[in-house]
Amino acid sequence: MSYCVGTTAEFLSAIDQSETDNDDSRINLRSGNYHFSDNVYYYAPAAGSHVREGILIIEGGYGALCATRTNDARSTVLSGDGYQTIHLNPTNGSVWFRSLSFDGVSTSTIGPAHDDETCPVSGLVFDATRVRVNNGMMQFIGKCHDVTLRDSLLVNAFASDLHYVRDTALDISLMQDLHVAHAPTLTMINVTVAEGYTNLMACCDRSTTAFLYNSIFRRDGVDIRTSGLNVYARNNRYDRITFSDGTFVIGSSNNTSADPDLDLDYRPHAASPMVNSGTANVPNGLLSLDLFAGTRVIGAAVDRGALEYAGR
Repeated sequence: MSYCVGTTAEFLSAIDQSETDNDDSRINLRSGNYHFSDNVYYYAPAAGSHVREGILIIEGGYGALCATRTNDARSTVLSGDGYQTIHLNPTNGSVWFRSLSFDGVSTSTIGPAHDDETCPVSGLVFDATRVRVNNGMMQFIGKCHDVTLRDSLLVNAFASDLHYVRDTALDISLMQDLHVAHAPTLTMINVTVAEGYTNLMACCDRSTTAFLYNSIFRRDGVDIRTSGLNVYARNNRYDRITFSDGTFVIGSSNNTSADPDLDLDYRPHAASPMVNSGTANVPNGLLSLDLFAGTRVIGAAVDRGALEYAGR
């Protein structure tokens, strides 16, 4: 089922209908600003309801009648005052965010996570591609879903929930389902997290791995805190990663703590060591466009971070 929306009220209606439409649900947001004064909730169909949940896709950048689309994350903005959260609670469906900005709005996507909940199907994913989060936090929790972030930017973090460090930009908790031979993974490719804290947690036997490629983490002090998982890191920028019951995976390489030298849009300047210093050897290959729909690779190699240096 596809929904073409252009107002906040239409978006809220599409979320409600997606809970019970018995199909994959694609919410296409036309370019513009959608302001929220309250939290938003999506709940999967109750067990035994015989309603098929399907995939939930929330994608921005559409034109009139949703006939055309741009991949520029700036074209569609979901805004609030820092205290609004879009809560998505799927069970047997994937969730994809595409080409969106969240400004003063956080997202919390939570799948099955408790010991008494088993994974209903395999191949589930939480995915954020070309997503910008400013003055908020992005959260993914579950044991049935792999998590992927690509060409995304999380800046000026603000976690309104007092259970978190106030400047938490990204919070990911992955639990292994003992009933399913699958340990969930996190993959981050060309992501920039600036002026915010990254918290990565897994439970319970260090079989979960976070794969980090071409990403920039910039925060005074500890950039990334991990607990219960291992990290494979290639061609990233960070000052410090702390481990609790985990370590680097063999093969991690080409990481740096050099000043990323970013401009006000979090794009590297011409002399930045982030320019031409990434790797193309990433899962499923590099995307063709960056966060703002610019060419992803210009020059000898891909740049690190969400945005390619545009001055060449």
